[in-house]
Amino acid sequence: MRIFNWVAIIFFGFSISIAIVLGMLSRDYEFVPDREISESSSQTGQIELSKEMIGKLWRTSGNLDPGNVEIQIIFLNPIQKSDDEKLIFQITLNTLSINLAGYDITKKVVFEDSSGRTVTDGFYWKPVHNDKDLHLIGILIVPIKAKGEKNEFSSTSDTVEWIKLTIKGVPQIEIREFLWDTELS
Repeated sequence: MRIFNWVAIIFFGFSISIAIVLGMLSRDYEFVPDREISESSSQTGQIELSKEMIGKLWRTSGNLDPGNVEIQIIFLNPIQKSDDEKLIFQITLNTLSINLAGYDITKKVVFEDSSGRTVTDGFYWKPVHNDKDLHLIGILIVPIKAKGEKNEFSSTSDTVEWIKLTIKGVPQIEIREFLWDTELS
């Protein structure tokens, strides 16, 4: 009888340890700018990031249930100074059960805007962080100007009301659409 009690206590302790580790792994990544951003430094073109502004830039889809992948995307163009030839997104993929090794997001993404423009190739994916192939963070660059083409699109253009990034083929939500208004101020 005493051996059974010790086994039960060890099993209970082990179960609690696993629950704590899973809880720590399932926490969302939090966007924290690597530099101070404030409205008072308008000479440098920086903007103030409030919780409301981060809410306008950040999108999420999915959850960490078994067999599922959570995707978080932050639209970075309004934060960074960048040219109008590309759009930049930080993408985080989190899962507790699917191996994301070798996952090529550039083959699963489509970009669209309200003016009818669609981009299906030419994306650039730069992995930034990989934790055991279960938690990936990277930068997706979307080209919005082809070589020799006049640039009629701008992320701040008056003619474009919204932009949409669609990611297909990620378990368990086959098509995920992330939509941003271009009016972010």
